[in-house]
Amino acid sequence: MNDETITVVVPFYNEAKYLAKCIESVIKQTYTNWRLLLVDDSSTDESPAICKFYAARDKRIKYFRFPHRGISANRNSALDLVDTSLFTFLDGDDQFESIFLTTLYQRMQETNSDIAVGYVHGYNSDHDHYYDFGSKNIDKVKIKPWYTPKEWFGDLFPHIRQVFWTPCVKLFRTRVFDHVRFPENQVVDDVYTMWKPYFNAKRITFVNANLYQFEVHLDSQSRSSATTIAHPYEYIEPVISLLSILGVPIHYFADQYLNDVMNTNRDALSQNNLFADQDTKFKQPLLLKQLHWTPISDLKANDEQSPSQSTTSSDD
Repeated sequence: MNDETITVVVPFYNEAKYLAKCIESVIKQTYTNWRLLLVDDSSTDESPAICKFYAARDKRIKYFRFPHRGISANRNSALDLVDTSLFTFLDGDDQFESIFLTTLYQRMQETNSDIAVGYVHGYNSDHDHYYDFGSKNIDKVKIKPWYTPKEWFGDLFPHIRQVFWTPCVKLFRTRVFDHVRFPENQVVDDVYTMWKPYFNAKRITFVNANLYQFEVHLDSQSRSSATTIAHPYEYIEPVISLLSILGVPIHYFADQYLNDVMNTNRDALSQNNLFADQDTKFKQPLLLKQLHWTPISDLKANDEQSPSQSTTSSDD
């Protein structure tokens, strides 16, 4: 099975706390024909020393250091270093399960797919606590051996949102990243990018197994302040446009788009983003009227009101 070399790409910046375990999770893979690219965005902590330690002991591990330009530029630099036909991303604070590469490679071979996608579970190392991200809900879905891109967007997206947009938890044929790069100067670059490789694939396969450990950072202040930034509504507009042209049902994407528009509208002024405030105020009523959609937050608010307090208007 180990006849193809798989490149594992780890772009990182100041991940000294987690990096050793990240690297060890690659070394412990049951699939042994891999090479590991540690791509440093000019870390200022002990990360370089950790990388050099492992690179000196395993010739499959290579360390690269680039000027600090942010995660998007660092990912692009890493992509330019990939010279194998297969590769995967791993964040510097996360870990592979030991069968990650074996499982996804085997499924890719069995189905002749260009992308193999696994599932993820969360872990907080400070509290030694695991988090279930909804894999039990997927158990209720009949998973096909493989999907065309249109089927992938139309059939499976609503059930695997947790792993749909991330570049991690996937094994790629390198060619699906032809003409695909991450936009620089975007806080969350993956959501602007990760729908594109799916369209470059002929087949996509999904393995409903927790193959990847995602580090959950319990920083409530940063999580709340990044709510809108982490889900900018603009990223999904080209996706919806392209899906519509291809005749793929867009109901689930439209719901997510409306939810992101409403979240942006809620927070835009506090983030001094006047354009987003006005743009979402223009789009929100149009979408609400077209989709006949009631936000979950409004449903909960109505449930908390007494019948005499509840009001309904179909014209607003």
